[in-house]
Amino acid sequence: MILRMSQRWRIAKWDYVCWCLLGGVLLTFSNCFADAQAPWTEVQACREIEGQLTLRCPTNQRIMIFSANYGNSSGYNCSGHSPLVNKRSSQLLLTQTIIPPITSSGVATTAAAVIMTNDLPALSTTAPPVRCDHDMTSFVKDLCSGRDVCLIEIDNGSFRTPCDGNESLNVRFACIPANQVISICNRNLTSPDGHILSPGYPEYYPGPSDCSWRISAEVGKNILIMLNDLSLRPQSAKDNVCQDYLTIYENDNRQLIKTCHSYPFNLQVASNTARISLVSNSIGWTSKGVWLFYKAVGCSNPILPELVKLSRRNYTTAMLKCQEGFFFHDVRHPFEELALRCVDGLEWDRTVPNCINDSEWRRNALAERELFRRQNEPIEMMNNATLQGEKTKSLSL
Repeated sequence: MILRMSQRWRIAKWDYVCWCLLGGVLLTFSNCFADAQAPWTEVQACREIEGQLTLRCPTNQRIMIFSANYGNSSGYNCSGHSPLVNKRSSQLLLTQTIIPPITSSGVATTAAAVIMTNDLPALSTTAPPVRCDHDMTSFVKDLCSGRDVCLIEIDNGSFRTPCDGNESLNVRFACIPANQVISICNRNLTSPDGHILSPGYPEYYPGPSDCSWRISAEVGKNILIMLNDLSLRPQSAKDNVCQDYLTIYENDNRQLIKTCHSYPFNLQVASNTARISLVSNSIGWTSKGVWLFYKAVGCSNPILPELVKLSRRNYTTAMLKCQEGFFFHDVRHPFEELALRCVDGLEWDRTVPNCINDSEWRRNALAERELFRRQNEPIEMMNNATLQGEKTKSLSL
């Protein structure tokens, strides 16, 4: 088994994406829940060699599944053959395998062994193997999500028929510490991000009950909600009605989505407040419940110098204003408001200048004009001398 650690903070990505506009809110669906801004670990095991794969987190941490793929296209060599050769150039492609040592807790240490293979094998004349890959995210999530240790038997009937005997299971997951998880109902959440789990996850969810969470962020920010897992009582076959369901509201009353289906989605609420409600009319239902991740996105309120106040703002723009009788000192015209733009939802496009009074602003403006005139005076004198010389020369002719 090979284990890879990623130190990057990942933004969500999908194998395929479709979207719809729901009440003016962009709702994104995906066939697998992607890397939700958490450092992930990637583990792989072969069907024929290991036959099983163990996911393990330290005590008081929970497994969060990002993706699970089974097939022969991952690049993980299960056949024991030599490294691949680029047939077009007949040059050896070195394969570098980084194998972090594993501690007793299952966590990779910083040291790593690097194995470089440079034996040139004979060129193959056989056709490349048929690629076959299957998305096993839902299966692995049902088996492992929310636990600290999980054993996956790769050779059981849940996995597809082998393609060529070189299949491996590739799983990306994260270990979520307990202090980042909220699993108590009816809470007001003000932290910039966090994981929301229904009580009892992943063994059951409470009922009958109405379990809700209210999320608040800074004014001007939006709230990104990502559904990692939703496992509730299915719709009634008789009337196709969800007996138990998840509802997400913008502010406290504008309903954005209501569902009991398990498809993952990302939802950006165009407000700095959102409410999540899990309504259960069932008693003792043994489905897992819900796991959500939320994050406040957008620029924080800008740092304001003295005499500057925030007039208004939204997710992309902040309008600033000086107190009456004062102007921003670095502008050419004495207007009262200044616009800041939020770049990539991370930072403002400029620092906020100071405010100065009217007379001081006029003195600065006159001084800048005088400086500009002096800086350009030698150029004007040179141009005038050149023109005078050309005029004298033309008269002599």
